[in-house]
Amino acid sequence: MTEATSRLVRAGSKFAREVLVSKAHDTAVKSGAVRAAPAARRVLPLVALFALVAMLAVNLTQQHASAQSPPCTGTTFAADGTVTWCPQTDASSYIVLWWEPDSTDADLGLQHTTVSGQASDTHAIPDLTDGTTYETAVFTNDFAIVGSVAANSPSGGTSSDPVVSITADGDVVEGAAAAFTVNAIPPPTADLTVSVTVAATGDFGVTAGTQTVTIAAGATSVSLSIPTAGDDVNEPDGSVTATLDAPAADAGYTVSSTHGNGVVAVADDDTPEVSITADGDVTEGTAATFSVSASPAPTADLSVSVTVAATGDFGVTAGAQTVTIPTTGSVT
Repeated sequence: MTEATSRLVRAGSKFAREVLVSKAHDTAVKSGAVRAAPAARRVLPLVALFALVAMLAVNLTQQHASAQSPPCTGTTFAADGTVTWCPQTDASSYIVLWWEPDSTDADLGLQHTTVSGQASDTHAIPDLTDGTTYETAVFTNDFAIVGSVAANSPSGGTSSDPVVSITADGDVVEGAAAAFTVNAIPPPTADLTVSVTVAATGDFGVTAGTQTVTIAAGATSVSLSIPTAGDDVNEPDGSVTATLDAPAADAGYTVSSTHGNGVVAVADDDTPEVSITADGDVTEGTAATFSVSASPAPTADLSVSVTVAATGDFGVTAGAQTVTIPTTGSVT
């Protein structure tokens, strides 16, 4: 067992007591192995507790030993205390752990938090001590290791070097608001006003320009919502970008060098269709007419191939013909 893995086992004992025991209890209840117990009485034999901690250690060891390339740039721990990881398709949330490898505490001062959302990929750890060495690990809600970072000393986690950052909360479909979270480490002692510049690509009715949000005294974050408009026009997907502007000099905060902006992808949900309808029956010698339509109307002329067939001997020319639907959306 490596030294880093050994430290995770020490730190994980507290995590196992607080979180894994409850999860193991719930799993056992679902399987019928035990009866449900109040939260305060959810305990496990010592052997089971060590088994749960060992599971964390094995997962971490496998992560370090794996030769596979990660799906993105991997787990990082920035100087401002922000942990970033690769989103996992089979996760509904993530568990972020951090501890002090040099701590004299039995559990190395382990702390943890849960970050909701499959697409989540970052968490700003508050109240880190400047110059103190930390290690961190990220797990999925099923306790599969996502990544870990050892022996890092953040410099942005104390009041001596306050940092603001912004994260995107997830991609949206046109008509839904693009959501962001603006974070402050450490929490401000007075209301902190932060200016955000909004930009967009695509025609989704986004109001570009500068907006302000206020992080309340003692809070670590505030939400920012940018509305998008839905329509019936088939168009390319777009995005909304929110970029932090430097706070006022007297505020004492700087913008994170790694999370100074966030991007939310906006997907168009209009599926274009073409259709044809007959305009009515005719007698021989009169032209049979049809209307060819496109919904939504195309943004440029659209060529459509139509195959003509006939029964009876009325001199109809069978085969393929091409019609062009204009931007009005219909042609006869």
